[in-house]
Amino acid sequence: MKSSEYDVIVIGCGVAGAAVAYGLSGKHQKVLVLDAPTTTNRASRANVGLIWCQSKFLHLPEYARWGFISSSLYPELTRELEEVSGIKIPVNYQGGLIPVLSEEEYQAKYDYIEKLRVALGEYDGSMISRAELEKLLPNIAWGEEVCGAAWCANDGVIDPLTLLSCLVSGDGWLDLFAMSFSQRCCIMPVSILCKSFFHQAYFFPLWDKKLMEFS
Repeated sequence: MKSSEYDVIVIGCGVAGAAVAYGLSGKHQKVLVLDAPTTTNRASRANVGLIWCQSKFLHLPEYARWGFISSSLYPELTRELEEVSGIKIPVNYQGGLIPVLSEEEYQAKYDYIEKLRVALGEYDGSMISRAELEKLLPNIAWGEEVCGAAWCANDGVIDPLTLLSCLVSGDGWLDLFAMSFSQRCCIMPVSILCKSFFHQAYFFPLWDKKLMEFS
């Protein structure tokens, strides 16, 4: 196997690696994904699944803007993944909030958000009062110290395990047509159907956490 046979090699098939491979395959790239088997899937299985872009990265405004753009594209991505995988993804796009516990914290968060709004040119969020917070979530018994919250409509939460499953499996997306064993490696060639185009990719789960040579 020669690396020149592929346009891109992705190391790791957790949720980030799988998403990168999925996106590249949709751009007609021939992708090779290398992954090591694990019983925990490490970070991908510990991920809480927040689609979170509020109140951060004032010092990196381009990165903050990128986060908001990504958040706006998530609904389209989840619809596409559900269609090609046949798996329903638990997801909520109803916004997110960060409660604050003092007037000083409220003011500091307000100042940060306003600076972020200026840096980005727009920001779909604001500070809300305790009364507004109780109206928004009436079934939560807020503690006495909670005086309000930072609110952003662009935030959400997604089930990261289902998202990962959709990225790497599903009858409509992954078509496993061959499996063979070479030395201590499991080689699984798959075809990826993405936006009505078939793209060739290969997933190599590598044992002993090593990149191994194939003859």
